[in-house]
Amino acid sequence: MAFGVILVIYIVSGYFYYESTKFGGDAGIFPKMVSGAIIVINTIYLYQTLKERKKITEETKARDRAESLKPSKQFYVITAISILYVLLLPPIGFLILTPLYLISIMFFLGGKKKSIVFISSIVFTIVIYFFFNSLLNIEIPKGVLKL
Repeated sequence: MAFGVILVIYIVSGYFYYESTKFGGDAGIFPKMVSGAIIVINTIYLYQTLKERKKITEETKARDRAESLKPSKQFYVITAISILYVLLLPPIGFLILTPLYLISIMFFLGGKKKSIVFISSIVFTIVIYFFFNSLLNIEIPKGVLKL
């Protein structure tokens, strides 16, 4: 099951990367970076899954095989949120959707202090926005704001 999910993520990320090559100029850099990051994270997950699988002894393998190879609930939720983020990014826009995405991921992963979660997600979004818009002159999806 885990390998099927990993394969689907590779296919989706590869598709997004391929589609971003069709953008003119530098507009495709950000989608390529996001697709590349997802591929790297997926590869890390694949490595961890293979490493964990190797650790299991023959005795426990028979008993716990189905349970240990099953991806965690966190993996499914974060993957679903990330796919939703990628799909909603063009219509809603980077400045609105990214802080919501980061806040939801941080709270889901156990962020306790609300002020740190909110401030860090907003600061990160603003820094990335100005980095791409001002320094690299790369247009980030504006969505409904049209800034």
